[in-house]
Amino acid sequence: YLTPDGDKLYRGLREIFEHYEELLSDIKNTATKELKIGISAQEYYEIPHLRDYQDKRFEIDGGHFQFYFGSMQEMEQKLKNHGVDLVIYPEGLCGSLEFEHRNFSEERLVMICSEETMQRYGSIREVIHHSTYITKSTYDVYLNKIKKLCKDVYGQEINKILHVELLVDQMIRVGMGEGYALIPIEAIRGNQRLHVESLDPIFSANMYLEYRKDDTNHLLQDFVNFIDVNR
Repeated sequence: YLTPDGDKLYRGLREIFEHYEELLSDIKNTATKELKIGISAQEYYEIPHLRDYQDKRFEIDGGHFQFYFGSMQEMEQKLKNHGVDLVIYPEGLCGSLEFEHRNFSEERLVMICSEETMQRYGSIREVIHHSTYITKSTYDVYLNKIKKLCKDVYGQEINKILHVELLVDQMIRVGMGEGYALIPIEAIRGNQRLHVESLDPIFSANMYLEYRKDDTNHLLQDFVNFIDVNR
């Protein structure tokens, strides 16, 4: 138990220590030219702008990316603790209001289902009507967007939704004919075992950047500015 004066001293010292850690992190990143990026996405596809930044900045000035992968919760905790400088995550996940968010890129979505599912129902509209939408997202804003698009474009509401946590679970269920999924087109390239149906171009999902609002890391600010100019 601390006295009021002791508690005030403790809080003051803790604030000084936190600022000291931030300063050390900024100095280290600036000196080593290392940008630490957390990625919370199970699908594999090339993330735009990273290679461009590497070619146009790091190849000239030196430096490199350091990547970390994990759940949104894990990556946001690392961001809070200065373990990463920024997080890249898909629209289907919900980022914390504690951090700054910025649109990073846009990916076209396609429908995937088993060949048997498409043969049975014959069209995107009928698949939506009769089958189950299998998704990893539990973010209501994103789900409502997808529901509205299906209604507006194909005249059919999504009737059944199944939430899964893992990409492998989603893909196995889709392949077994339990339903369909809407995923970025880049994530399905080369997979010959599933039926892939092109959707109206309005079906898209954004990727976002997330970073600390008070971060003074010059390399991070340069990267964010680079994205703004080249997006």
